[in-house]
Amino acid sequence: MVSPPEWVQDAIVYQVFPDRFARSGRVPDPGRLEPWGDPPTLRGLKGGDLYGVVERLDHLASLGVNTLYLTPIFASPSNHRYHTHDYHAVDPVLGGDRAFEALLGACRERSMRVVLDAVLNHSGRSFLPFADVLQNGAESPYLDWFHVRRFPLHAFGGGRPGYDCWLGIPELPKLNVEHPPAREYLLDVLERWARRGIHGWRFDAPTQIASPSFWSEARARLRAIDEDLYLVGEIWTEAADWIAPRGPFDAVTNYWQGGAALVFATGGRFDFDRADNPEFPLMREALDAPGLGRVLAQVEASYAPETWRAHLTVIGSHDTARARTLALDAAGLRLATLLQFTLPGAPCVYYGDELGLEGGPDPACRAGMPWGEGDAEQLAWVRALARLRADTAALRRGDYRAIDTGARWVFGFERAHAGGRARVYANAGDAPFAVAPGGAEVALGELADGVLAPRAGVVLVEGGR
Repeated sequence: MVSPPEWVQDAIVYQVFPDRFARSGRVPDPGRLEPWGDPPTLRGLKGGDLYGVVERLDHLASLGVNTLYLTPIFASPSNHRYHTHDYHAVDPVLGGDRAFEALLGACRERSMRVVLDAVLNHSGRSFLPFADVLQNGAESPYLDWFHVRRFPLHAFGGGRPGYDCWLGIPELPKLNVEHPPAREYLLDVLERWARRGIHGWRFDAPTQIASPSFWSEARARLRAIDEDLYLVGEIWTEAADWIAPRGPFDAVTNYWQGGAALVFATGGRFDFDRADNPEFPLMREALDAPGLGRVLAQVEASYAPETWRAHLTVIGSHDTARARTLALDAAGLRLATLLQFTLPGAPCVYYGDELGLEGGPDPACRAGMPWGEGDAEQLAWVRALARLRADTAALRRGDYRAIDTGARWVFGFERAHAGGRARVYANAGDAPFAVAPGGAEVALGELADGVLAPRAGVVLVEGGR
């Protein structure tokens, strides 16, 4: 059995979308930046940078975060930087390589790991090899780096492009990883940044690269650099075939579990149309406690326990409407966050979710971080959950066992490890529920005379911590 890096089981991850997190004032203003507090647009820049992330690391530390995940930071003409222009350079608008080195150093001082985003299925059309194809057509030495079907390419005009691209978007030409020079370029990119001192890669849209040999070579070469490098694939569904030893990854982005938890947390009131994403959540009907139990049983059956504990567990990201918006209210968000931090998997907090930041699908889910504002109760809840998780080995490394509560809207489970155990009850319904604490300590949440209030959760801990 090939196990994920052991440290991931203890990880609390925070996802930063750099352009929207924090401005430092240390990077030259390119001009025409959007006002920070204005609604985000698809193409506008707000001017967040990596020095701004450095300046806010104390905030992350106060949340118990020990792993920072950055959406793409390489030079790109888009605010999200999934249109890569130069894989070897940090975007100057983010502060360039100097800012990245400052961030790595500041994270090392706090024992905080850094995971970067690898976009290998496609580049931007300003990527030099593709720009060469645009310039020189069939005579370009880079022609076979892409899947060119015909000329003219029509990259800048109307009509169907003459090359394969992601989701038919002309700005995102698909790379040909079977072509040796293109493959070597991408593998070298992964190795080069791994040697710079990062601790993991999150691979964007990996299922679009149907080349097992590419992925197996990528894993082997990265593992040769660092056996503890975390390799996680952005896959929204069941993905057992993508997990080592059959596949290249240690884990996946567990939208499957997180989406189910979010749907359950609304107590049957989830607005699927507002989610505006057919993959998240993955079900199209309300989930009560037995329904959530069935989803988790499927997750458990698909992965080895150590893999389940290493998945990146999300209840929202830059690709979904905000968790607070989908959860309907503050109580729903707190319940979903409780499940995110206590079920198996490394919880990944999307920036602003700790403040209850709202927003619909892209671009509304990518607003500027509202520093000094937000839901103080949610912030305190996240901090308390992080402390409890850090102090309770059962919540990080424990085996999972569902508890049949007998109540339609009360989900319960237990996690046990090394003589200690934690029981979690989440009441998504409108009726109170009686909980028998036994000899356990109420570690988080409240019970009034042994009764759990509606739309509330509680964690009971006993034995070793």
